[in-house]
Amino acid sequence: MTQLKRDIAVVGGGLAGYATAIGLAAEGIDTVLVAPTPSRSDGRSTALIGPSIAFLERLSVLDAVRTKGEPMSTMRIIDDTGRLLRAPTLTFESAEIGLDAFGYNILNADLLAILHARAGELADRLTLVDGGARRLETGDDRATLTLDDGTTVVACLVIGADGRKSMVREQAGIALRDWSYPQSAIVLNFSHERPHAGISTEFHTATGPFT
Repeated sequence: MTQLKRDIAVVGGGLAGYATAIGLAAEGIDTVLVAPTPSRSDGRSTALIGPSIAFLERLSVLDAVRTKGEPMSTMRIIDDTGRLLRAPTLTFESAEIGLDAFGYNILNADLLAILHARAGELADRLTLVDGGARRLETGDDRATLTLDDGTTVVACLVIGADGRKSMVREQAGIALRDWSYPQSAIVLNFSHERPHAGISTEFHTATGPFT
């Protein structure tokens, strides 16, 4: 049976898991990321603003994000509630505060591919394990993960970034509160007939926002 020993193990192959593992490895910490190889099936996008931009710069991936993402130089907020008295449309320009853009809008799949490539550049401090974890055992000074293929990973710290149904959270006995909203999300991507000019428009409707 194969056993890996690392300082920190991160479980979960989403944006949070990859960013966390890269950040730790970039600080010289011996890290392992347990996660399936990223797929291209995620159609969602993420708006990266402020601290997120600064963090990605620290991870040395911001130039790649700028290449793949769309800059948001203007933010426009529209009251689409249908009420008799509505707020006027608000427009904010990044140039007003000395920025080229407030941030960048990027497909999650593109951002994950960028992070995956960066993780590969840190192979001396970051081990990528293609697979999932099925069991967590904790001790006084270390924890042991058992992976789907029987491999064990021993680490001083295990970070669970494995989603809302987190195996790590559940087996570590971490309590949570959860509730449901009477809403569903629709994800779609489309092309503009005319240039969008870097404008991010958010409609505030009676049932919630639409960006």
